[in-house]
Amino acid sequence: IGTILSSQPPVIYDERYNQERFMSRHELLRCQGFPSRLKWPSHLQSQRKVTKYIGNAVHVGTVKAIIKEMKEQSCL
Repeated sequence: IGTILSSQPPVIYDERYNQERFMSRHELLRCQGFPSRLKWPSHLQSQRKVTKYIGNAVHVGTVKAIIKEMKEQSCL
C-alpha cells in the first residue's frame, strides 16, 4: 500500500492508454475514503494544492474505527 505524499500525486499505470499518469483529484479523494459527492472548494483547484490537502488528510475509515473503539472503551 502506498502513501499519498503532499508534495506530488502518485503516478499510476493506466492500462486503457498504455501509459503512466498522475492520479486525479477524484481518485485521491476516494483513496482517502471521502464520498464521491464531496464538493471541493473552488479556491483549491491547482493540482499542487489538491494533493497537499488530500495527502494530509486522515482516511475516513481510520477516524470511524478510532471513534468506535473510544465509544466501546467509554472514552466518549
